[in-house]
Amino acid sequence: MNLYEERLNEQKKYEWLSINNPLYGGTNHGKPFIEYILKNCYFPLIDIGCGRNNFTKLIKKNHNNAITAIGIDFAFKEADIICSANNIPIQNNYFNTVTSFDFFEHLLEDDVDYVIKEIIRISNNNSLFFATISSKDSVNRGPNGETLHPTIKNSDWWISKFAEFNISVYIDSAGLYQGKILK
Repeated sequence: MNLYEERLNEQKKYEWLSINNPLYGGTNHGKPFIEYILKNCYFPLIDIGCGRNNFTKLIKKNHNNAITAIGIDFAFKEADIICSANNIPIQNNYFNTVTSFDFFEHLLEDDVDYVIKEIIRISNNNSLFFATISSKDSVNRGPNGETLHPTIKNSDWWISKFAEFNISVYIDSAGLYQGKILK
């Protein structure tokens, strides 16, 4: 199976989950960090792999909808933009903050570089980056019992991977990857 076919299979899993498991994608993994991020971020902000988009909804609510915060996801209709993270229909150099909670481990390993390159394309120099990434197998399963975390790696692997693309990050004691996108 080629990468295009693998991507379609992954998308079908999440489309199935979005319909058959109404709670899936609704966990706001960014919520524990919202106050910290709001104190430190600059808008516009994009949340990649937003699921049912609860993080950006909460940010907008905290700012009376007076800021630009966009959630993207390829399977959930609640996203502001429904698209793949490796092909985001946004102009170059637009975002000042990128967030992504419990998303990267859901990527096919062959897609990680493509997604990181796309994040860099849509971000400004010195954009802030915040993420959480699980290093465990998924509790939830796809329609045929398959894992939802095809890329299970430790934090050193992720930090090194981001560094390959000039995203300088560290992981804090709460498990939040944070840093800057350097162009």
